[in-house]
Amino acid sequence: MTKIDIKLFADGADLKDMVALYKDPRIVGFTTNPTLMRKAGITDYQGFAREVLKAIPDRPVSLEVFDDDNDDKADRAIDFADSPKDGAMGLLWEKDTLFVTGDGGLRRFVD
Repeated sequence: MTKIDIKLFADGADLKDMVALYKDPRIVGFTTNPTLMRKAGITDYQGFAREVLKAIPDRPVSLEVFDDDNDDKADRAIDFADSPKDGAMGLLWEKDTLFVTGDGGLRRFVD
């Protein structure tokens, strides 16, 4: 049998649980999204995301960005573009455009 290299990422929106999993060296990164946060009762998306980045400073954290006002722009991507280096990396497809955040910038690629 061929060796399979698996990386474990934890997906959730409970900061206490995320910090507990952060102590497990097998967990290499974290993901969350607006749907999970709504289900967890979080109303301040940006505040929660910044708390996560502060509590988990040295592992990848994927934060899904979204359009707040239906103007077809990734509003939240701009908010996280100044996050710590390698702290907030996000991808968002909007029609024929890919928005990429991370390393202090927002890039837009049009198909």
